[in-house]
Amino acid sequence: MPDIRRAVVALILSLFTAMPVLAQSDPPPVYIEGRWVWEAACTSGKYKGEWVIHQNADGTFAGAYGNTNIADVGSIEDGVIEGRNIRFVHAYRHLLYGKTREQVRAKYRYVNGQEVVLDGTATGPGYHCTYEARRKKE
Repeated sequence: MPDIRRAVVALILSLFTAMPVLAQSDPPPVYIEGRWVWEAACTSGKYKGEWVIHQNADGTFAGAYGNTNIADVGSIEDGVIEGRNIRFVHAYRHLLYGKTREQVRAKYRYVNGQEVVLDGTATGPGYHCTYEARRKKE
């Protein structure tokens, strides 16, 4: 009988040690794959557009801007999610500066316990923007 108890205890312990545990300060994993709409307030004016994001299993991502207007062009490269922080490079051709790689950073938050909203900044040659992005409603 003691062998059976040991086996049961070992089985229970192995189940608990195999389960990933998030520390209380760690945010829940975020899934950002899909279409997004964004609005930005920049030193040069207000802009809006769309993103299409493709997320990998490891949390990295890439994608493209939606080409809905002159400010909504280019690609999303080198995307990384670390905790609540999201960052990527917006690569595009600037009319004055040519090939440009803008740093975009955000933090995500949940609205109503479900909807993911990205609040962030974008910095490029001669300008700075703050923006908000939300998943596009189909």
